[in-house]
Amino acid sequence: MKKSLIAVLVIALVCLSAVSFAKTFSDVTNHWAKSSIDRWSNEGVINGYSDGTYKPESNITRAEFSVFICKIFEPTKKADISKYKDVDKDAWYYDYMSKAVAMGVIEPTSSSRMSPDALVSRQEMVVTINSVIKFAAKDGKKAIKEFSDYAYIGEYAEDDVEAFAERKFVIGYPDGEFKPSRPITRAEAATIFDRLIFDIVDEKGDFDAEGTDRVIIVKAKNVNIKNGSKATIVFLNDDIKDSTKGLTKDQKNDSVVINPSEKSSSKSTGRGGSSSSSSTTKTDVEITISKATDGTLAYKFTKSSSLAFGKNVKFVYPGGSKTVNGISADNIIDNCAAVAKKLDPAAVMATFDSELNTDGGILSSTEVNDWGFATIDELDLQGKNITGCADAYRNETTQKVTAVYNQLNANGVSYSDIVDAAIKVLKDNGKTGNDVLSLINEKAS
Repeated sequence: MKKSLIAVLVIALVCLSAVSFAKTFSDVTNHWAKSSIDRWSNEGVINGYSDGTYKPESNITRAEFSVFICKIFEPTKKADISKYKDVDKDAWYYDYMSKAVAMGVIEPTSSSRMSPDALVSRQEMVVTINSVIKFAAKDGKKAIKEFSDYAYIGEYAEDDVEAFAERKFVIGYPDGEFKPSRPITRAEAATIFDRLIFDIVDEKGDFDAEGTDRVIIVKAKNVNIKNGSKATIVFLNDDIKDSTKGLTKDQKNDSVVINPSEKSSSKSTGRGGSSSSSSTTKTDVEITISKATDGTLAYKFTKSSSLAFGKNVKFVYPGGSKTVNGISADNIIDNCAAVAKKLDPAAVMATFDSELNTDGGILSSTEVNDWGFATIDELDLQGKNITGCADAYRNETTQKVTAVYNQLNANGVSYSDIVDAAIKVLKDNGKTGNDVLSLINEKAS
């Protein structure tokens, strides 16, 4: 498969995410999301445009999402984001984005960029919101398997989408798909928050939770919550939490505090990433994987310094990270594959497609076919159902890569199956860790 798999595993390797938004808008009078949009407009969370419209079907940027998150949860701490070249201190979103970064729900997309204008996908929004709320999935992957395209949900997002799907905070489209990589619209964002949040309590006194299992955000002191045993409670700070009555000790301990004190024992906000080593490990090279900002699905990646064997490398990808102590010729392929499996499969394939033989890419059309047939043969040896997949390679064009992936997926072959088979093909063709190392240094900016 020559260099092709390296393109999938490596170029697709090497953050994410992420939304803004006032009264009834002229273009939502008959819109399906009108009640949700009106709710958050009246709460002062979302704003419209100067022409009186809301543009419900427009997509949401990371800057807009930062505003939405901050207006709902009201974090107070700010991060210094002045070093990022694509954010202006005078920008309307600057303070909101700095708070969202400090809160841990928005992360830089590289060592020098925040990508405020990048669009937020549906799965990215769920991951980001749940990094605050921390709902756990209850039924494995039962709910997401109801979506006909569930296999396209990124591994990093599966648990969060499952938790939201179980609770009906997110639902599929009429065609049965979830469309995880599709940029989320302003209407969809307002609706998800509407389903998620039962109420925002900003006055003292009794509050009846009516047995809800949704989120209640408490922003006032001396609130007495009744019938709230099933609710998820979010407090603005510890003083508010301590003054709230009607909750058990366990429920208070399981609550989320947005602006915790130093000694707070409640759940903190922010996203946690997986790591293969201690957080104290010195990082020699950081490789950041982020979605392309040119409107395509593809990934791009950057590195903080030149990569060489023996260095400690931290891969930072949408939704998490992986640290490898001492990259070697033996472990680099497997670690690249482990990271690739955490990414959005459709975007991985789009990256692969963009790096092949179009306009001077790294493979010829013949080599594309070689990779395709070899991978299909390997899957066949593993007993996977690959009926009809080979037909997708009859026409030697790079666009067939995604077509083959889609066909494999439709036949019940998982993304992990494909990556594992492709790794074997890579190694059987004599490709080594040196090839991967060279390609990262060549391709990463």
